[in-house]
Amino acid sequence: MINNLIYIYRLFPKSIWKLTLLQILFVARTTFFTTNRTVGDYSIASSSSSAIVLLVIILSIYVILNNYRYFRQANRIISKLVIFYLVCVGSLVWAGVHIVIIFKALEVFCNIYLMYIIASKIGNTRLLLIYIIVLSTIMTYLDVINSMRLFGFGFHHTNSYSMSAMIGFLLCLQAKRYNLLSSKEANIFMILNLLAIIGGTSSATYISFIAGLILVYSSNKKGFNFGKILFVSFLTVIIYHLFSDIIFEFIFQGKSQQDIETGTGRSAIFEASINSWRDSPILGHGYIIGERNLGEYGLGINVLSTHNSYLSVLVDTGIVGLFFFLNYLISWVYNLLKKSSKNVYAAILLPVVIACSINCLSFPAIGADWTYVGSLIFLMYIMTNLYMNNNTIKS
Repeated sequence: MINNLIYIYRLFPKSIWKLTLLQILFVARTTFFTTNRTVGDYSIASSSSSAIVLLVIILSIYVILNNYRYFRQANRIISKLVIFYLVCVGSLVWAGVHIVIIFKALEVFCNIYLMYIIASKIGNTRLLLIYIIVLSTIMTYLDVINSMRLFGFGFHHTNSYSMSAMIGFLLCLQAKRYNLLSSKEANIFMILNLLAIIGGTSSATYISFIAGLILVYSSNKKGFNFGKILFVSFLTVIIYHLFSDIIFEFIFQGKSQQDIETGTGRSAIFEASINSWRDSPILGHGYIIGERNLGEYGLGINVLSTHNSYLSVLVDTGIVGLFFFLNYLISWVYNLLKKSSKNVYAAILLPVVIACSINCLSFPAIGADWTYVGSLIFLMYIMTNLYMNNNTIKS
């Protein structure tokens, strides 16, 4: 195992690992330097070190300026993603100039461009795939270790590291299927990420993960077989009905019937989010601002997040923001689907992207303020646009 990890480490130049250390600082900012607290029935997190945030943003800007040509390329190659977040910044016009909008948007942009610089410097589609697998595992276990620090040894319930682990596992499984990684190279990452998926006990991730697996095994080098998707889905339904009690207990372990029906309290947050959106349907209440004021729309307390990417966009930037967000997301999925019969990497990414889109119904990995899971999604989008748009790569 150690030899395999050393082999993986040596695949990338030291400059990539230096940039990765900067990304790890971002992750540490949202884990080791964040205070978890409870407001009413809801758990929220708030940063306890503004100095750390400023440090990583300043370092990122320094890196971006030193790699300015990549910055210019990114604005053209991943323009749909950049435009959406520019709309978020533009909410300053109708929401008023709030420091939090500038601050949170700057953090997201720093991560997007940092991921673009890393992807460009790697310069190889296969190596970038391996890098995303490795980075997802690193991020997952930084959060796992932080959870152990806070709550004791073992895995603990989360909506974040279970999702990053899902990305790492599904990509690794696909890389193994298409002979881009040997079993010996892939197994350690598959085991580590599978443990985190199970240990995270996130029902949303379990459901997204099952959907991802169905899509994985409904595809091959010739692309996706919709007949196979229907067959595997039908088989899944039969298995569910035969073993529903066991499956139900596993997916929703530790949750009461009321928890399940309300999404562990999310239904109240979702209802407040819809009320907030109806109050300003076209433009929303401003990036981040809308989410932080849900207490005014029937929730009674402010929980800082809608717990749903799509609702976050609606509340913060309204129908205008949702148009640009869906333009980025749907065009990406369509692009992968169109290329999946010609490009093995499109076939690898598509199930993972769809699984993430489903998981975003319960965890705002993208569309809201920055999360480390969002950086993994940015990397997959960059990989699609930077390396795959003009290629027909088969394994």
